[in-house]
Amino acid sequence: MMKSVLLSTLIASPLLLTACATTSSHNTKVSIDCQAPNWQQAGISDGKNGRYPYEISRYSKQCPSLTISTEDRAAWESGRQEGLKTYCTKAYAYELGQRGYSMNQVCPEEGLLEIQQSHALGYQHYYQRERLYDDWWRPYPPFGSFGWYGPRSRYWW
Repeated sequence: MMKSVLLSTLIASPLLLTACATTSSHNTKVSIDCQAPNWQQAGISDGKNGRYPYEISRYSKQCPSLTISTEDRAAWESGRQEGLKTYCTKAYAYELGQRGYSMNQVCPEEGLLEIQQSHALGYQHYYQRERLYDDWWRPYPPFGSFGWYGPRSRYWW
């Protein structure tokens, strides 16, 4: 009995840690005050999260009684552009890649190549870390492919 509890704890804890590690502020939804929204601040938050320009419409779904005027859209877009200055950096692109996230295509053309290269390098590190983790927890292929060293095994020679 104690062995099975210990074994299930050992199996479940890496899964739980992985689930916690994959949640991030990258996908957080910004909530606004439906009575008096601060469009500039909402735009900054959306820009920092790499949101697209059309995503202002989700605030209409959040607050059905809210009408978004042209001035509100301009204030939101101004804030979004300010927030994109944080999102569209090489350091943040590398961080997103290292966490296994893709980048939204919202960055301006200038400096885009360096940002994409940083993201690719971060993603490469993520991929290598995941492969190492996979090899550590499952060093042998599963049964059923002609034993341990079957033709579908990477240990087949």
